Amino acid sequence: MKIQLAQIPMVRLLIPFFAGIVVAIGFDLNINDILFWAFISPSTFYVIIHTIFFSANYSQRWIFGLIVYLCLFFFGIKISQDNNQLKWANHFSKFDDTTGYAIVEISEPISEKANSYQVNGIVTTIINKDSIINTTGKVIVYLEKDSIALNLKYGDLIIIENRFNEVSAPKNPNEFNYKNFLANNNIYHQAYFKSGEWIYSGFRNGNFIKLKASEIRDKALKILSENNIEGREYAVASALVFGVKEDLDNELMQGFAGAGAMHILCVSGLHVGIIFLILNAILGFLKRIKYGYIIKVLFIVILIWCYAAITGFSPSVQRASTMFTFVAFSQSFNRSTNIYNTLAASAIFLTAINPYIIKMIGFQLSYIAVIGIVFIQPILYKKIIFKNFLIDKAWGIISVSIAAQIATGPIGLYYFNQFPNYFILTNLIVIPLSSVIIYIALLTIIASPISTVSELLGSILSKIITALNESVLWIESLPGSVSTNIYINSFEMIIISAVTILLCLTFLFLKKSLLKPALIFSLLLLSSFSYRTIKITSQKQFIVYNVSKTTAIDFVSGDHRLFITADYLKLDFNRLDFHLKGNRLTNGSLYNYDIYDINSPDTKINDNWAISRNFMDFEGRKIFFLNKNSHNILFKNEIEVDYLIISQNPNAKPDIIIKKLKPKVIILDSSNNRFTAKKWEEESNKNDIIFWSVITHGAYSAML
Repeated sequence: MKIQLAQIPMVRLLIPFFAGIVVAIGFDLNINDILFWAFISPSTFYVIIHTIFFSANYSQRWIFGLIVYLCLFFFGIKISQDNNQLKWANHFSKFDDTTGYAIVEISEPISEKANSYQVNGIVTTIINKDSIINTTGKVIVYLEKDSIALNLKYGDLIIIENRFNEVSAPKNPNEFNYKNFLANNNIYHQAYFKSGEWIYSGFRNGNFIKLKASEIRDKALKILSENNIEGREYAVASALVFGVKEDLDNELMQGFAGAGAMHILCVSGLHVGIIFLILNAILGFLKRIKYGYIIKVLFIVILIWCYAAITGFSPSVQRASTMFTFVAFSQSFNRSTNIYNTLAASAIFLTAINPYIIKMIGFQLSYIAVIGIVFIQPILYKKIIFKNFLIDKAWGIISVSIAAQIATGPIGLYYFNQFPNYFILTNLIVIPLSSVIIYIALLTIIASPISTVSELLGSILSKIITALNESVLWIESLPGSVSTNIYINSFEMIIISAVTILLCLTFLFLKKSLLKPALIFSLLLLSSFSYRTIKITSQKQFIVYNVSKTTAIDFVSGDHRLFITADYLKLDFNRLDFHLKGNRLTNGSLYNYDIYDINSPDTKINDNWAISRNFMDFEGRKIFFLNKNSHNILFKNEIEVDYLIISQNPNAKPDIIIKKLKPKVIILDSSNNRFTAKKWEEESNKNDIIFWSVITHGAYSAML
């Protein structure tokens, strides 16, 4: 399938626009408004004049194209710059008088966490002693659990003290960067308030459409719960149809993730596509009347966005609704349109509204998957012809699954470090079942005035969801269902993508000439793997991590790790994984490890380290662990150590310990309190010793 550049003008326009956004975000560029308009104004004037009077002059076409591309490039930079709300003059952070109050309008349904309710809101007003200031700016507020917080709804106004904290950057190497994740959504501050520290105003604002949509969604969910749908079945129905995932338990979510079916629990392109197909079929009769195509597309677009509103306008739904809106309008002209132009137009539209969307994983995966399906699936599907109807439909689903997985596989490995090996089997089951679930769920809601019908449909729906859940959990339980803990860096992800594309093109179009560049890229990939392996096998380092109220230290020699902790049996390993797993994957020490509890009297010795009763020799460095028990076993004679690592608020005098051990570096881990940290920092400064508090400065890492 040969595509001419002239056939995809929107793609050509998208490239410089995206480039401007990427450059602006990557380098945090700021363009002066005067300079920006000094370039854009004459350039726009030239484009208009050229289009009217000189469009037939092909010799100057390259000048016209260059100016258009430069304008789009600079517009990408300018839009990215202006989208950063933190730089706005009326952002609430500019008025940080902590004696005042803030009015926060709840912008999303509240979300229940383990110990609090999470409220996403917009600070609309700052009230100081002598002024009331209209402001803007998104914020996350955590409220202690109580009955008042539980009943908060979208649009409610709450009054809180004007005290917000900046979202902290990750304090461990290669940990998930929650600060950047929130910043991509223009959220830079958060706060926590106990019961009684905030007031519900009794007023409700918010967008009228979102308010009504929220009410409709609540009613729809209530209808499902009243019609024989409960427990896990209700949780899956809520997530699959309306995007409400609060009721999903961890085991079920892990099962869907392991089977490669997590995408069906996030209302996105699949769900909006199903709605689009339903509406397209139901409203097909409109094509027979005058202007029927236009009437049909208007109905489809309105109803798609009504569905988007009911599901809460999540980013994934907005993306999918925008894509299908452009598809619907392109079809309304009753002529063949290039799907790549439609995708590019929708991408330009979305990034013009929020340039930072390009950093969101969902955006990247959505468009890459759709491009893969559009490009690969039709050709792959035609490679094998089945006359049997059911087998042909199954092959259609398989070819879609393969196309999407080829396209998104490398980026999925990069972000999630795993690959669902049975994705074909999973999609053969979940795509038909999820489609049927959406159909029946909508019918159950529509038929709610007739109780006997809705109850019958609800019972059928519950059984189908049960079958879906059991199928997914069965696939996840199969041996080798998912390959986990796969690490590739960004360079390797790009190379794997290149190799995949070249091999795919070779197979689809039988172009053997592409095998040579595929081989070259494969050699580059092997070189990168080899370099990383050599780097891992020669590494010698230790990291004192920041995990609240926990001692967590990795000593790494090659691919072997010694994990030192305290009170091992009391550890929360899920929490440890969240903070530590990213770094262990990166340095290749996830699997080959030993564990040592510093409260243990045991001795552990190998070629790289020796540890006994709080003394350790690691690659020739002497280390002493000072904890709640170890100050009683200090030698009477003075001993010089390279590192003194302090844990668990030891009851010891810093001056005496420093005199006996003469440490070159003192490290305070995150199991200590701030009083202990202050005491040791003061004594370290007196003795001119390097001091590092993991609590304050984040993880300590030393390459030896």
